[in-house]
Amino acid sequence: MLRLNLLHHSGAAIACFTSTFQNPCWSVCKSWKSKISNLQFIQGHIDISNKKPASILKLFLPNGGDNMARITRENFAKLNLPTHGNTMYRFMRSCNGLVCLANAYGNLIQLWNPTTRQSKQILAPEKHSRYHELNLGFGFDSISNDYKILMIVRSKLSTDGHFTSVLEGKLYSSNADSWKEIHVPQSFMSCPIAESVLSINGVLYFEGTHGIVSLDLHNEVFGYLLPNSVQHERKLHVLEFEGSVAMVFVSVSEEPVLSLWTLDDVCGNVSWIKKFNLEADLRIDRLVLYLGVGQFVAFNSDIGYIFYDYKKKETRQFPLPTRAREAMLIVKYIESLVSLEGFEQLE
Repeated sequence: MLRLNLLHHSGAAIACFTSTFQNPCWSVCKSWKSKISNLQFIQGHIDISNKKPASILKLFLPNGGDNMARITRENFAKLNLPTHGNTMYRFMRSCNGLVCLANAYGNLIQLWNPTTRQSKQILAPEKHSRYHELNLGFGFDSISNDYKILMIVRSKLSTDGHFTSVLEGKLYSSNADSWKEIHVPQSFMSCPIAESVLSINGVLYFEGTHGIVSLDLHNEVFGYLLPNSVQHERKLHVLEFEGSVAMVFVSVSEEPVLSLWTLDDVCGNVSWIKKFNLEADLRIDRLVLYLGVGQFVAFNSDIGYIFYDYKKKETRQFPLPTRAREAMLIVKYIESLVSLEGFEQLE
């Protein structure tokens, strides 16, 4: 029997098994398929992938051809999306090497593993009438070994000619392969549903009006964090950094300084703790994603997306043709061999 610790001593083994899994002829090697499908093997692969800088997936504005690319600091490669007619994807989330794609209406959802080239179309929940706003979160409940999709919808319902706003929550479980209603406190009605939803250690986070809204994917309970504010600083947006919720603040001064802070529990009080100032050889307007090992995806309004090493204080442009610099969606991505019930091989 193949031992998991062999993986930690052989990067070549990982590459071999990954390429084998992607090979159209891999079905002839049934014993390898069994080993690759082992949950311990899969988790070991994820652990190794997390120790390296992640790559990114970038979904370009539709241009009549392939519109997805996987990008590292050195190169990029086009990917074939799981397609359904002329669907335009509006949401893209990633967790443990799985990518959740959905259109603007939430009635077409795909789970996709770009590494193994497998995907599954998720049966959408009951159609919402006259939805006002929709957002999607995707994460992993490690206690139940269950991948879950959160859909939050603000619907406008008509009663006697008057429209009433209703906040609805739907939660999909990959184990049950079904959706269920989840109670969303109506106090969240005043919270804008942000574009970015973080998935960190089994909890989803997104920004509210005055704090951060969270959902524990195992207990399936919402929470609302009201961290101490950073005085005299203006926030930009929320992101993940080294397993913590982070935010970039900009000082309100004649020479604004950008700095990254993480949300930490200090003696029972949730507070923002400063980590470092953003210093680089090129102007950084905002941080987009943390890829690990000191590497960020950042944004410069003149150039577009760039790589930023905060330890070396260096930046590098994306290895992309000029025409492809505009992006609609961008997510952090690691290789994994995760395969869910109902996954089918893409051609």
